Amino acid sequence: MSIYYYTIPLAWCRICDPQKTTQGCTSGNKDVDDCIREFQLKPTEYEDVIEWIPFNRLNNIQKVGEEFSAIRIDGIRTVSRAYDDKGNLQSRYAIM
Repeated sequence: MSIYYYTIPLAWCRICDPQKTTQGCTSGNKDVDDCIREFQLKPTEYEDVIEWIPFNRLNNIQKVGEEFSAIRIDGIRTVSRAYDDKGNLQSRYAIM
């Protein structure tokens, strides 16, 4: 039995994944929500997708020049993939 590992990254589904990740999420501002959705259509990798982080999930918010810096309470997002014994992708999810 041979096991093959491919280095070709898995593609981000531009049709269904943006809808899944933004479902039920809103900033309360249509322009911001539209901007987030637009940015989610550009990536080709799941790891490159921006995500909405609600204000109440941020800590240590500081103004730096004209921008802001904050620490995410849930930590850094990492992506995990689970494969079966034949190397087929079974699940893909983000760990916060």
